Amino acid sequence: IGITCGGVERATFLEAGVIFNDAGNDCNFRVESSSDANMLFVDGGENRVGIGTDSPAEKLEVQSASNTTIRIDNADDSTAKVLFHNTGSTDRQIAVNSGAMTFGGTSAEFARIDDDGRLLVGTTSTSSTNRVVVQGATSGSAGKLAIARNNNTPGSTDTISALTFATSLHE
Repeated sequence: IGITCGGVERATFLEAGVIFNDAGNDCNFRVESSSDANMLFVDGGENRVGIGTDSPAEKLEVQSASNTTIRIDNADDSTAKVLFHNTGSTDRQIAVNSGAMTFGGTSAEFARIDDDGRLLVGTTSTSSTNRVVVQGATSGSAGKLAIARNNNTPGSTDTISALTFATSLHE
């Protein structure tokens, strides 16, 4: 069964499902909810999808009158992640697993915020010596920044770590 309006096919109902705008016309599609006239909006001419908006500025735009939140929920408590992919370049991802938020590629972790709120760069544990750990203050103690290297037995002239304040990244 097909639905046509103004000589333009709008929807086709098949045994396996429903196709909207199968001909690829410049036709928009909108779904209303009880309190949002644009709960879901597909802009057929601009190839964009809006949630809460009828004028999405990007491929996907989520808009709300207050506290816009996108929730990614993993029902079995394993990894929930957002993957950023560019064809021809390396993928990057942000993931949450076992209370830690990790940042990295699809097979390597570059940094994490562990379940105690510590920022770990180059390590997954505070017991490693090759790390930058920023640890927030707790009751009765000061926050600290630790910079270490992978050599536990430096020579007498070795620099173990350094903290440099610069006016640009090239200094």
